[in-house]
Amino acid sequence: MTIPEKNRREISKYLFQEGVCYAKKDSNLGKHPEIDVPNLQVIKLMQSFKYKEYVRETFAWMYYYWYLTIDGIEFLRTYLNLPSEAVPATLLKQSKPAGGRPFGGPPGDRPRDPPRFEGDRPRFGDRDGYRGGPRGGEGGEKGGAPADYQPAFRMDLKGLQYKSNLFGIAKEFETANITDSLKMELMKTPFWTLIESMLEGTLDKHICRKSDLSICKILQTYNKDEEVFRIKGKDIKIYAEDIRLIFGIRDGNIQIDVNKHKTARMRNKTAFETRCFPKVERLTKREINNAFKRLNNIESKNPSDRNVQDMCRVLVLKLLVSLFLPNNGSNLPFAYLEYVEDLESIAEYNWAAHIFDF
Repeated sequence: MTIPEKNRREISKYLFQEGVCYAKKDSNLGKHPEIDVPNLQVIKLMQSFKYKEYVRETFAWMYYYWYLTIDGIEFLRTYLNLPSEAVPATLLKQSKPAGGRPFGGPPGDRPRDPPRFEGDRPRFGDRDGYRGGPRGGEGGEKGGAPADYQPAFRMDLKGLQYKSNLFGIAKEFETANITDSLKMELMKTPFWTLIESMLEGTLDKHICRKSDLSICKILQTYNKDEEVFRIKGKDIKIYAEDIRLIFGIRDGNIQIDVNKHKTARMRNKTAFETRCFPKVERLTKREINNAFKRLNNIESKNPSDRNVQDMCRVLVLKLLVSLFLPNNGSNLPFAYLEYVEDLESIAEYNWAAHIFDF
């Protein structure tokens, strides 16, 4: 289904702002109740986002519910050109509502005593759920939604934002046309061990999600001021050698200096840049992805040595901008084009130390 760009942006803006979205399972329904677009377009776009794992979907009482994932947040930030500080409402710390019934129960119900316990479990634990159901005279059908049912979300999320995205890289490598000749070029890079694990399937991308609970718990132990992970009362500091071991980086000792050529006007363009980024003012993640798509298409039709080598260079740039050296602007200094130009010497540089110092 083709969705107009204007409507696509309206749906995306609502999804990012709220962090959640819903739609009734009704293809004949006109406008969505919250967004001024057809209800069917909301469903179709959310199904596309679900396939790309930008949202998580549930279904109840004839309504779809979609919850924005961390990968989805990053995608929408880029798509909507939002600053890194912008977060959905579901990630904002919410204060507890004033007043209300201290021990639960529907409005108008008689006051209740504190819950009684048997051991470590509430006594009659199911009773609150039973008493909170539709009351006499309020409508609703047995086993279904109440007559006045309105979809609502109950989420308790803690905001954790970070740019590095191994899951996204692993998915993109699955779409790459990796030939034997391209593998030979990739073997020359310091990142071949990681790349090989993605190609051979020994790296399970599903445990590399940015929203993975184990990853989030580890990152939340990091003390930015002291630059240590505080785990079970111990301060654990990582070094360049740890970066080398974690990612299997095989590099050299030559220092990398990306400040020598900050802009396009202060350097001589490499042959690789002239071919793949001829009119680019900023080496952004989007421009790198565009070059990847062009080369992936060209290589399938014309697998020349030059195209294969350019594809290798672009894949290295994708690793740098998405995994090792991500930043708020999602871009790289032009100087990196010089470091990936010569594939015979790319592994002589100290990439682990450079990533550690980033």
